[in-house]
Amino acid sequence: MSDQYSRRFSNIDRRTKLATKKVMAGWSTKSNSEQFDAMNVWLRKVSQIYALPTPTLRRHDGCDSGWYIPALNRIEVPHFSLITLFHEFRHAYQHSHFPQRMVDNVEDDARAWSLSLYRSVAPRTYAHLVNTGRVLHI
Repeated sequence: MSDQYSRRFSNIDRRTKLATKKVMAGWSTKSNSEQFDAMNVWLRKVSQIYALPTPTLRRHDGCDSGWYIPALNRIEVPHFSLITLFHEFRHAYQHSHFPQRMVDNVEDDARAWSLSLYRSVAPRTYAHLVNTGRVLHI
C-alpha cells in the first residue's frame, strides 16, 4: 500500500469516476447554486452505485471543515469543495456498509479514497492544487 493518500485506491468504480468527471466539468465557472445542484446530482448517482441511501447535503458557516452526521444521513460542507464532498461521502459509505468499522482509521481511509478519486479523474488539476497548497493531505 502506498503511503501517499492519492495513490491508495486504484480500483474505484468506473461509474464513480464518470460521475466525478461530470461534476468537475466547468466547476470553476458555475455559480454557487449550480455547484450545489451538481454536488447533489453526484451524491445521488454515486449513492446508487454503492447501494446506500443518498445523504442530504447542507452548506454551513462557521467552520472550515465538513462532516458527516450518521444519525441524519447528512453531509455538511463549509464551502463547495469537491474533495470535501468526496471525503464526507466516504464516511457515509463507511457508516452504511461497515457500521462496526471497516478500517482502523476512518479519517485516513476517507482521505485516501477522496484524494485517490480526485487524482484519478483530474491528475493535472490535483497536482496544481497540491502545488498551490490547496490540498492539506497528499
